[in-house]
Amino acid sequence: RRIVDLLSRAEGIVRLRREAEKKAAELIPALFLDMFGDPATNPKGWPIQSLKNLVSFVSGGTPSKSREDFWEGDLPWVSPKDMKRVGIDSAFDHVNRKVLTETAIKLIPVGSVLVVVRGMILVHTVPVAQSLVPMTINQDMKALVPIQSVNGTYLLWSLRVRQGQLLSLVTTAAHGTKKMETERLEAFSISLPPLAAQEDFAGKLASIESIQSQQSAATAKAQATFDALLAQALAAD
Repeated sequence: RRIVDLLSRAEGIVRLRREAEKKAAELIPALFLDMFGDPATNPKGWPIQSLKNLVSFVSGGTPSKSREDFWEGDLPWVSPKDMKRVGIDSAFDHVNRKVLTETAIKLIPVGSVLVVVRGMILVHTVPVAQSLVPMTINQDMKALVPIQSVNGTYLLWSLRVRQGQLLSLVTTAAHGTKKMETERLEAFSISLPPLAAQEDFAGKLASIESIQSQQSAATAKAQATFDALLAQALAAD
């Protein structure tokens, strides 16, 4: 009974940590809406601009698999399977920097917004993330490189809080694969508050991300403690 009680308490701590982590994740979209209003209705009357006027669109590609030297490097080659986080600083696959000079593949700068534009995940979600390190991307993605009048972090969340509208841009290719045509994404409009306000949002977001990092570390520590207690209990049994 003592073992069960101890494990129950440890499990309760893990659950509370996960709930706190979830609440911290909800802060960012709430902060965005509080500062700028719902971008779908633009209640604060910010100027509206289409993405083609705010970013440079960069396409991705796949280096030849027959060139083993292309795949021996440290430059992240990001594909949709890597798009499970808001900030992307690594990838399952890496390429050699020679692909930047020997192929048409482009280097994606830090702060770019990454969007998956082809694949069956577009049935229910349009993954949107931001590059935290220089990288390359594959052909199922687009990189949106902001110009001076838009902050990359603001652009990221302008898209992330509008999943429904992004999904409405998705169509179906002849062979059944879901896709988002570049022209439709270029025409997608976002509200554009003053750059100072965008940068203020980015600064506040950094503070929230610090909280999220602490919550994630605390959750991992609580889970490790629970696992250790469970292992001890089973060993004692």
